Amino acid sequence: MLKQFILLAIANFLFFLGNSIFLLLNIYVAQIGGSKIYIGIIMGLPNAVLVLMMWIYRNKIDYLNKRKYLILASIISLFVYLGYFIRADLYTLPFLRFIQGIVFSIGFTFGAAYVMNLIPYERRAGLLSIFGLSGVITNACGPFIGEALLK
Repeated sequence: MLKQFILLAIANFLFFLGNSIFLLLNIYVAQIGGSKIYIGIIMGLPNAVLVLMMWIYRNKIDYLNKRKYLILASIISLFVYLGYFIRADLYTLPFLRFIQGIVFSIGFTFGAAYVMNLIPYERRAGLLSIFGLSGVITNACGPFIGEALLK
């Protein structure tokens, strides 16, 4: 159980890191000619998709294979992030951000559900806080990495 928990916490860190790197995407979009409205749409699109997707599979998550969906979301996210390096312009960004929102919603929701099934009831408070920290730490690391990538 502990080995699976540690691996899931590392995966959670990497998953949230991939998303938090894009906190400075608005700087890049402004550099390539995006208007303020376009930047707002691009920056908010993944969160809007997250809300929509969570509503869509809200009653289905307990019946789905969480591990399989997490692996699938991780693989797709690699291709999405690669897509940003191959071609990130004003035309492809909405598509990339939409898919990133789907992948993030799966990773966020299914990761939390999977860890709840993994942790014994009597250890949930402490281990859930550690699991949550594995995602929150990325808010400090992500923009730094994103800025390095911008340069």
